[in-house]
This record gives sequence, structure tokens and C-alpha cells, in this order.
Amino acid sequence: MSQTGALGTPKLGLISYILDGFRPGKSRDVVFVPVALNYDRVMEDRNLIEAHEKGTRRFRFSLWPIYRYLRRQIWLRLTRRFHRYGYAAVSFGTPLSLTEFLKEPADDVPELLGAELMQRIGSVMPVVPVPLVSYALRAGVRDRAELRARVGDLVEGARRRGAEVHIPRDDLDYTTEAGLRALIERRMLSETPDGFVLSEDGEAIVAFYARSVEHLLGDQTNP
Repeated sequence: MSQTGALGTPKLGLISYILDGFRPGKSRDVVFVPVALNYDRVMEDRNLIEAHEKGTRRFRFSLWPIYRYLRRQIWLRLTRRFHRYGYAAVSFGTPLSLTEFLKEPADDVPELLGAELMQRIGSVMPVVPVPLVSYALRAGVRDRAELRARVGDLVEGARRRGAEVHIPRDDLDYTTEAGLRALIERRMLSETPDGFVLSEDGEAIVAFYARSVEHLLGDQTNP
């Protein structure tokens, strides 16, 4: 997971290391299998966002968030309002043979190979409830009815383009509610008579999760 939530950049150093020792026709073929994972909840999401805002790879450690988290989880369990963190999904893309790839001459092979691998990974990135709902919220939906309609349109468009959309229980309404509930329980989002309101943290969190799928959800106008 990148610091922004979007698909990260390829590790060109590792790719170069593989290429340096590879001899087409002599070496055993190397086959890359693209694997894409997506989550409804990344435990270190706040740390990743903070690190990105500060332009650093270092994460600030504090015991207070751990204490606050444990206290809240205990309270939710005692009041029987505890829900699991949501869904995670994994998808596999079309394998890439290094021997076949190198048949086409190129000036910057590591960069081109890295771009091809990331394209294949991105194309099979699973769309799970929280990123899906987050993307819809960034489009400015105001209430549950509008959200359900928006999510339905996004799923239909994504499926037409062959995206991997994970619909729990094969129920679009449940999927929408699962994504919405996760954000409300984390106090990222509140529901008022006038519609949804994102908290200050919620703006950043929703953007973080939406970015993981924004390349799959079509001709939308999200920022």
C-alpha cells in the first residue's frame, strides 16, 4: 500500500537485478504473476497519510492511539455493536514471460517492464466496499438513496470494463451499507438530516481509499 492509497510505483532496482542475471534463451524463464490486493481497512492508514503529508517515510509512534483503539473495541464488544473491519480481496492478472517480453527491443527495459507489470496489477485491483463507497462520496453524494444509485452506476461501469468488483453476499445494497457503516463507525462520516458530513480526518481517509480504485471506475469527475 502506498502512502496515498493509489497504486504504487514499481521497484526498478529489483527489476534491474533480475534483468542483470537473465540471458534470453539460456536462462530459465522468469514468469511474473501480477497480484493485486485491496482492503476495506488498512490499519496504518492514518500513519501513511501523515507520512505523505510530511514528505517522509518515517511513521510517528504513540501509545495513545493504541490505547484509544483498544478502549473503543472493548466498548463495542460489550455493547454488542462490534463489526469486523470489512473485506479484503485478492486478484491475479495475466502472467508475463520475461523471455517473451524481451523479444521486443527497448532502450529502458526496467522502466518498461515495471510499467507493464503495474498496468497488469492495476487492471485487476479488486473493488471492495469501502473504496467503492469512498469513491462515490467524493463525487458529492448527499444521502443513502443517492449513494446507492451512484454505487450501482459505478459497479455497472466497472464490470463493463472487466474490473474485479467484490460484492459481498451478491447484494449491492448490503455492499453499500457495509462500506458506509465502516466509515460511520470510525467517525469519518456522520449522517445528518441534511445529508452526509465528512469529518476533517474523514476527508483524508475517504480520499485515501478512493484512490485505490479510481483508475477502474470510469469516466467520473472525482477530484
